[in-house]
Amino acid sequence: MRNVVRLRAILGISCVAVLLMSGVTLWHSASRVHAAGPTVGVWLTTTDGQNTITPQSDVNFAPDSGTSDRTIDVNDGQQYQQMLGFGAAITDTSAYLIANKMNATQRNAAMRALFDANNGIGVSFVRIPMGSSDFTATPANAPATYSYDDQPAGQTDPTLANFSINHDLPYIIPTLKQALQTNPSLTFMANPWSAPAWMKSNTSMIGGGTLNPSAFEPFAQYFVKFIQAYQAQGVPILAITPNNEPGVASNYSSMIFPAGDETNFIKNNLGPALANANLGSKIWAYDWNWDNTDYASTVLNDASASSYVDGIAWHCYAGIAAAMTTVHNAFPAKNQYETECSTGPTGIAGNAIDVAMRSTQNYARTVELWNLALDTNGGPKMGTGCEGCTGLVTIDQATGNFSYTPNYYQLGQFSKFVPPGAYHIGSNSYGDLEDVAFKNPDGAKVVVVHNNASSPTTFKVRWDGAQSFTYTVPAGGIVTFKWSGSATTTTNGYAINAGGGAAGTFAADGYYSGGQTYSTSAAIDTTGVTNAAPQAVYQTERYGNLSYALPNLTAGSSYTVRLHFAELYWTSSGQRIFNVAINGSPVLTNFDIYGAAGGENKAIVKEFTATADSSGTISIQLTTVKDNAKISGIEVIPTGAVPAGVAINAGGGASGAFGVDADYSGGQTYSTTASIDTAGVTNPAPQAVYQTERYGNFSYAVPGLTAGNSYTVRLHFAELYWTSSGQRVFNVAANGSPVLTNFDIYAAAGGANKAVVRQFTATADGNGTITLQFSTVVDNAKVSGIEIMAG
Repeated sequence: MRNVVRLRAILGISCVAVLLMSGVTLWHSASRVHAAGPTVGVWLTTTDGQNTITPQSDVNFAPDSGTSDRTIDVNDGQQYQQMLGFGAAITDTSAYLIANKMNATQRNAAMRALFDANNGIGVSFVRIPMGSSDFTATPANAPATYSYDDQPAGQTDPTLANFSINHDLPYIIPTLKQALQTNPSLTFMANPWSAPAWMKSNTSMIGGGTLNPSAFEPFAQYFVKFIQAYQAQGVPILAITPNNEPGVASNYSSMIFPAGDETNFIKNNLGPALANANLGSKIWAYDWNWDNTDYASTVLNDASASSYVDGIAWHCYAGIAAAMTTVHNAFPAKNQYETECSTGPTGIAGNAIDVAMRSTQNYARTVELWNLALDTNGGPKMGTGCEGCTGLVTIDQATGNFSYTPNYYQLGQFSKFVPPGAYHIGSNSYGDLEDVAFKNPDGAKVVVVHNNASSPTTFKVRWDGAQSFTYTVPAGGIVTFKWSGSATTTTNGYAINAGGGAAGTFAADGYYSGGQTYSTSAAIDTTGVTNAAPQAVYQTERYGNLSYALPNLTAGSSYTVRLHFAELYWTSSGQRIFNVAINGSPVLTNFDIYGAAGGENKAIVKEFTATADSSGTISIQLTTVKDNAKISGIEVIPTGAVPAGVAINAGGGASGAFGVDADYSGGQTYSTTASIDTAGVTNPAPQAVYQTERYGNFSYAVPGLTAGNSYTVRLHFAELYWTSSGQRVFNVAANGSPVLTNFDIYAAAGGANKAVVRQFTATADGNGTITLQFSTVVDNAKVSGIEIMAG
């Protein structure tokens, strides 16, 4: 994202400064004074075992200043999925060990450590196998399959007259009830690894086999009876999936359940059976790996099946977590859940922290590891598979004592601080420095950060665009920050790319309610618009009946509201008509983008004056008259304010105040990990800016400036490739006027990997644009960073 530059006093520039707030561009008064910010609690887990969710010294937010190569911007106005919980499965094995191998004192201590958020890690979501799985403990020393309706070979029970959960009553049900008593916010999901053997084509619970067509209805009633029996025991089942890993045929309980069969089972049997029994348990489809989005799509593309499905359940063993975002984008009304991942030093799927990070970053409402508890041999279990798997705790069968695994601490950095009902909110990661942020039901903010690097990493956490603190996390360390309170500053403006990501000075979509998103790659004609937004803004949209509520403005103050539109879908007027109101007052009635702009893929801006209400909010409501209301971009600017400038990381991603590469034409990108010497530069850009470049013959056309205004342009360079002068020579022009002739970075900087900055003045043209042209003389022209600041 091309962020708006904060103006530096050393340049003697006096104007309105523009700051980045958690991904949304804001206008601030340069003279505003900020009070000391909230106190932030800090908890740390390190790979050496010296810190295990260990409280650290508090830190405090302070007025933001300086730059950082890694700034995590927390945006609690950018809200994603609501969290249901974090946890692990209480398998037959886990329950057996807790109930039968521990005395009451040991068991109570273990359950507090697992489920109590004050005295433990607050596990809030548990998966329950319906019948045997690979982790089945009984009979002792010879674990065997079981279901809730086992029949002698050759016999069937289509009416389920012999259904019984008696197997679970001695130790599974008591363990689940104690967990729920310890954490009343705990929720349960359940699912079978196989239907009873008599329902299947291979007449066995082992080795796969499919569900017989005649068993579809009895299997649906099997779920009904299970949910009712568990409810009668005081264990409510929030959700079920039709079958675990529906493509696996294994030497433990398993069943093949193709996508078409599951679709038909849900729409014809399971969905109606739960509805007819007045059971509120939700259906989650699939329940297998991230590498197969087609299965989920098959179920959800069937309207009848989809009407019964709340969401999709996923495992972590193949593919990547972004599959959940893929399905979310295709079916935004459906939820995503990560429901199994066996992690740990000897596990089969990496670390719990990575699963938790990447799942929540990709719309998962749950993070669920595999076994809650295993013994010192990683069992008991039946069959082979999951060799070396670890639980959250390890129980010694001989003594009943328990110990914590790395899974416990890594999951606990989330589960202890993020309760059910929290929302995943906006934040940004930096490759080996990953993070995810939440807003709890009580308003507290939580940020979890994991340093994947092999050395300590220093970073900044910035909140509300003006407050920040700096922290250093050890190599491999996990740190959780938590603070309360509302934003302490009054912000003065926004620029939002509706339906899309950050683009130029426009930040990623946020502060909306309702609507869906759409995008195109078609070029948009912006010639009819003064101070047009970047192309990418007009190429995305949020559509439907929707609203935006933009907070933290100055109550009673006047603002200019600029609404950006382009018709991306319809090819004639009269096909899309809608109304727009600001703070409840109509500003556009029966608006037709195509008719107003004079065609499709043509930008148009409508500008209004609005006053922030008594809470400091401007609300924008879009209401459909025909087809769908829509919007591409929103600007809210203090009346009389002008944009101050931009900062671009040429060839790279966002870094500090420098936004992601944007507004270019032509050229290619290159990067290095070599350290850059910035000692010779006053007010240098972050290291990451000099470590990337755009090279070749290319140009940048930077829009959104004030036509006719003079700007200071700073171009940042470092020679990353050549090792002597004369090997790269090029020219630079601004709006057609030469500003650098036969420029040689190596010679100007005095060596390779040394930063150098060239500064000059340019005037925005009649469209509010400054165009920079880079032309090769020898080898390739290049640039690493661009700053354009009002002067």
